[in-house]
Amino acid sequence: LHTYSELQQFLDNFTHSYEDLLKDEKMKNFKFSCKKAINIPVNAISAVNSQHLLDKYTKLPNLLQGKTVDVGDTHICAVQHTQGVAFCQNLLAKKFLLQGDLMISSKPEASFCYAAIISALWYDNENFGKLFLAHLHKQCPYLVPMYPPRAIGQSDKEYYISLGYQCTDNIIEKQDKFLKRMTGIMRLYAAVIITKPKRGQLRNLHGIHEGWRWLSSFLNMEPKLDITATLLHGFFEITGSTMQNVYGKVFIKLMQFVCQVYLPMIQKIDTGGPVTRLEVLLQDYVKHGRFDEPQ
Repeated sequence: LHTYSELQQFLDNFTHSYEDLLKDEKMKNFKFSCKKAINIPVNAISAVNSQHLLDKYTKLPNLLQGKTVDVGDTHICAVQHTQGVAFCQNLLAKKFLLQGDLMISSKPEASFCYAAIISALWYDNENFGKLFLAHLHKQCPYLVPMYPPRAIGQSDKEYYISLGYQCTDNIIEKQDKFLKRMTGIMRLYAAVIITKPKRGQLRNLHGIHEGWRWLSSFLNMEPKLDITATLLHGFFEITGSTMQNVYGKVFIKLMQFVCQVYLPMIQKIDTGGPVTRLEVLLQDYVKHGRFDEPQ
């Protein structure tokens, strides 16, 4: 909770740091070009081959370092405005979260190519990593992990937004859509955790130890309807194999707790589709003694 609060404060301060640029109508074309310089390479990320990923990766740190990059038939340099680099850093962090919403929720295997670039950018740029994590927690507070309590005087809309739901024209999104988005965000985060560092980078700054921290903290919380089973299923599906390779017997002991104690706790309050999917995954784990490696 302390880390969460610090990150949200960092995000607020960071966003205020480029307020002048946001308000400056004369820089409208510049802001549009910055968005294009981010959207074009991120939208083109796919698991074609390593060279393709390296090409998309290279364009992004160049932008964040204030170097000139090509955008279609024009050029853009973020330092054209003193607040341009900060604007691009936050824009890029938000863009990757949006990909979790849109792409990864429907195409799970896409999480790994995004995670490879996120992890490499994080190593290059600490602010980008902190911004990505702050946005991640804002959209999916269960990754802190925490279940936001309802504040006194909080409206239904405000409360649901604090839980990660989206609201359009005062209509809260439906539960199935919400769970699909949360699955995509969890898959992206889990893929970041198990990503191997890019050649030349010493380590993943947000590696598998963060997976252990999250899981052990999450299992200390009372389960909630739908969301608990959804996140555990997404987490084990992506990281289960790596967690067992790294933590061995300690992880096996933790999985005994999940199967024998925590799953029954979930089943007491929930019998929907997410629980059924988690049950099947855990039954398969017990049968084979390990999780399958993700594709």
